[in-house]
Amino acid sequence: MNLWLLPGPARFLRRVERSLREGVSVVVRFPGSKLAGFREQVLALLHGSLQCTVFRPESARLPFDCLRDRFVPQLSTEWGPRPLDLCDQHEFQGRLIWVDGLDALDPDDWSNWKQFLVDYAQASRSVREFERTLFVVVLAGSPPADPPERDVTLTTHDWRDVVDEMDLLFLSYERLGQRDLSPTMHSLLATAVARVATWDLETAERLLDEQHDVILDPVPMLRSVARDKGWTTDTPVGWGVGTASGNGSRNAVLAALDHPPREIRRRVWSAQASVMLPAIDRFRLEIIREHYAQLATYLESEGNAIDPLDLDIGGLTGMIHRPGFDDSVQRRVRRLNGWRNDLAHLNLLSGSAVRVLAAS
Repeated sequence: MNLWLLPGPARFLRRVERSLREGVSVVVRFPGSKLAGFREQVLALLHGSLQCTVFRPESARLPFDCLRDRFVPQLSTEWGPRPLDLCDQHEFQGRLIWVDGLDALDPDDWSNWKQFLVDYAQASRSVREFERTLFVVVLAGSPPADPPERDVTLTTHDWRDVVDEMDLLFLSYERLGQRDLSPTMHSLLATAVARVATWDLETAERLLDEQHDVILDPVPMLRSVARDKGWTTDTPVGWGVGTASGNGSRNAVLAALDHPPREIRRRVWSAQASVMLPAIDRFRLEIIREHYAQLATYLESEGNAIDPLDLDIGGLTGMIHRPGFDDSVQRRVRRLNGWRNDLAHLNLLSGSAVRVLAAS
């Protein structure tokens, strides 16, 4: 599945598109590495309304000099390198300049570009929106470089809290649809991936490459990823370094280093409770329907006016031990009641319990 089709990333693209259509240059910051396909997706939304040029800045050269040499080499600098002079040049106007590769340059180069973008934003206010050349600057890193000051013609869009659990749930359902799974197991695995990864696409993708037992017990795999990344319990927690969401939710890879890993176990439990409690209830209704008449007779004889279908699993456990119900039914109900109680007390279900409940 194309990640840009997910609701959160799609909204992010539309925010960038809207800024550009309003005549505002954009700085986009990604923690870690930039996401593949970002430029192509933005340009597709613009439908060719701006002539795009990919521009790679040169190290140790001022932005004005690089841009003048590339686009308006005849421009005089008699009065100094003024962004206003660039704005007034017909050959320079009406473009979208996609600045690529700033991350690979010296921090001083970004400092120069940051100041240039601020100066250019102020100068470009005098140019009509449809004639104004705009910049898109993509910054990636751990952390990405600091953004320039905002202006009416310059803004920053951070890849912060863009992806949420619902995005990962969509992704997981689509990817897991290629496996031969029961509906319940499909739902459980997808929910587990979304709950464990929470907001991190990379973690979700890694989990979706694993077998069922790893998805449902991901701590060893996540710790292996932590070793590969060089993350330890001393690694800083923050959005800029990719170890937390904007609201402080820790990356699952980092959370797995806890001893014991309570947070990851809680996330897996949350997935089990979301999917398995309804599965237990389906089995409860199935058993009641199979023995409806007998249960109704017992309830009526005791002066109890409730419908057997309204018996919860605890009440059904008490009723099913009366004469007339065979041992297999009694064992089945006791087992369901035990699993319900485990989940109610925040305990993870065993692998065998998961297999039984997810068989349908």
